[in-house]
Amino acid sequence: MNKFCKTIFSWLGLSDPKWFYYCSRLMGSTLNVMGYLNLLSSIWKLLGRSVRFTKIKIINLNVDNSQPKRNNNSNFGNTGSPKCWQAYGDRGDVVRRIENFGRSTVKSFSNRKFYSTGCTTNVERKFESFIKRAMEFPKEIIDRDLYRFLCDPNFLNIAYNNIRSKPGNMTPGITTETPDGISFDVLKDISNSLLKESFRFKPGRRIQIPKPSGGERPLSIASPRDKIVQEAMRIILNAVFEPTFLESSHGFRPKKSCHSALEKIKHEFKPVAWVIEGDITKCFDTIDHVLLMQVIEAKILDRQFTKLISKSLKAGYFETKVISHNIVGTPQGSIISPILCNIFMHQLDVFVEKLKNEFDQGVRAKNLSAYENSRYKIKCAKRLGDMTELKRLYKLSQRSSVMDFNDPSYKRLKYVRYADDWIIGIRGSLIETRQVLEKVKVFLNNVMRLDMNDSKTKITNLNKGKVVFLGTNIFRSKHVKYSAKSSSSKQRQNLQLQFHVSTDRIRSKLADISMLSGNTPMPKFLWMSLNHDQIIYLYNSVMRGFLNFYSFVDNYSQFVSWLKWIIYSSAAKLLARKFDLSVTKVFKKFGSNLSSGKFALYDPKLIATEPKFKIDVTPVIPNLYSKFKSTATLYKLECAKCGSDYRVEMHHIRAMKNLNPKISEVDRLMVRANRKQLPLCRGCHMKYHHNKI
Repeated sequence: MNKFCKTIFSWLGLSDPKWFYYCSRLMGSTLNVMGYLNLLSSIWKLLGRSVRFTKIKIINLNVDNSQPKRNNNSNFGNTGSPKCWQAYGDRGDVVRRIENFGRSTVKSFSNRKFYSTGCTTNVERKFESFIKRAMEFPKEIIDRDLYRFLCDPNFLNIAYNNIRSKPGNMTPGITTETPDGISFDVLKDISNSLLKESFRFKPGRRIQIPKPSGGERPLSIASPRDKIVQEAMRIILNAVFEPTFLESSHGFRPKKSCHSALEKIKHEFKPVAWVIEGDITKCFDTIDHVLLMQVIEAKILDRQFTKLISKSLKAGYFETKVISHNIVGTPQGSIISPILCNIFMHQLDVFVEKLKNEFDQGVRAKNLSAYENSRYKIKCAKRLGDMTELKRLYKLSQRSSVMDFNDPSYKRLKYVRYADDWIIGIRGSLIETRQVLEKVKVFLNNVMRLDMNDSKTKITNLNKGKVVFLGTNIFRSKHVKYSAKSSSSKQRQNLQLQFHVSTDRIRSKLADISMLSGNTPMPKFLWMSLNHDQIIYLYNSVMRGFLNFYSFVDNYSQFVSWLKWIIYSSAAKLLARKFDLSVTKVFKKFGSNLSSGKFALYDPKLIATEPKFKIDVTPVIPNLYSKFKSTATLYKLECAKCGSDYRVEMHHIRAMKNLNPKISEVDRLMVRANRKQLPLCRGCHMKYHHNKI
């Protein structure tokens, strides 16, 4: 063994005996020595050019493993005793540096980082430990090899499972490929192309969709299989940057939503007098790629991962048979576009937070002089024992305010952002509000290179006007409320903020789907070809969607009554036309809820309760009541039709309503399983698409 090793080292030009390892622990293991020599020979073959090795450091393996591992700035930065086959070294550098000249790839080990993560190959466990580390130290720079996570087929499988059930992913991009027919072998092919750095994002297919405020919004539809890589990138970016985001950001974040943003406004904007409604002109379409990559690369040191992000931004799009490449902007419709927007807009959050720290002043507003006088008179009346006067003074004090709303010594700045929509509340003067707006505008122009939409950005007095944010009208109530402080007294509440649903906004949406014409409910003839069950189900989905989103508004009862009348009338008119009956006969035949026997229109209960923001995860657990639980994955699959395990793929459909179980046996299996994916072998899959099974 010693003679063989000396021969190899001589071949490498290291014939001097002092460069050789005289370590009994290393020499006693043929596997470790051979593994190390194989590593050197693999590097030699992969590089295919002359390589200069620096001297090899003599290693002392007899060290205390309990001592903390030190940081290693070398390219081969492995520390700790080998826990399995990786003979990386023991708190020292086996190979200090390998220099090659030329373009480095994943196969070039000179720029690759290694970590003693044990002999486990469970990518989920490794990534969970990385997430915990990122959450514990949110301000630290990430020097981990994130590209290794991305290249793992099992990690790509996790990304695929996240997006496979979404109907939009069945929409093809510029090619006809869809997730239909995907298998674990496809994920392995994607993994290999990522390892070779030969993976290329296809240009998206751009369409124009109408905006509620007028005009059109460009939407890019990426290739469904490119979305798997984008979802994997999104998972990693979310793990890295989520701990760094501030509480003022609510868009596209876990356990954050429109409701969390509105609830923060309800609780924190109570003392606010002036509100700035901010609007950025085409925020997603004008984000500068260079500035965005500077922010990302300042946090993530893995250049192979950041380079892939840059590739996705420059993939381009097809529109009217013409390919265009993006110079600025993140394409709307891309899976990673929301997280990239949050990463870039985080700069605005930090800037406004600094403004808040500079602007805030005082601990508590002063009491009004009238309130102080009433307190003094009440004290005198108690001393004299004049109960009639005391009762009169108590009633007067309940009608008057306590604090001075215009106290100049007490100032506050509040801020909430949802994606590119943001709102700033100021307790101060109008001049100070304009100064804050001008500072934000200058920061957006000079630092982030974004333009503010002057026509939509406005300052509103919350005591006199209303603010529209996330589809909700926000204004200050004109009525004074009282709460029972005890059985004999009441506590006066200040003028509270009111959240109302905009019926004009709902009317326009219902008119867009042909369910309302003016103030008259209309049948939705697009659903006329469906059966009774499907019609009721779709109407219920519309009603529940509106009621769930506006569950927090203060005019909830009024809104429920109006919406119920619209939905019930539209459904009755559609069923009347379908079954050639009058509306009156439809209600007589199917009942007040238009029941089909299996489904009935949802009847919302008007319960006088406090408005509720739905922030937490729903308490309903579907698996407790489901009759079928899918255990399918992309590996170790069996064909649901013939039971074969050879070349098994996942068959996808867009929606369950597209199935016809009376004709196709495969459709019958999917209806029985109540799922939109089904494992099929290649033979059965092709027979299905040729209408043979």
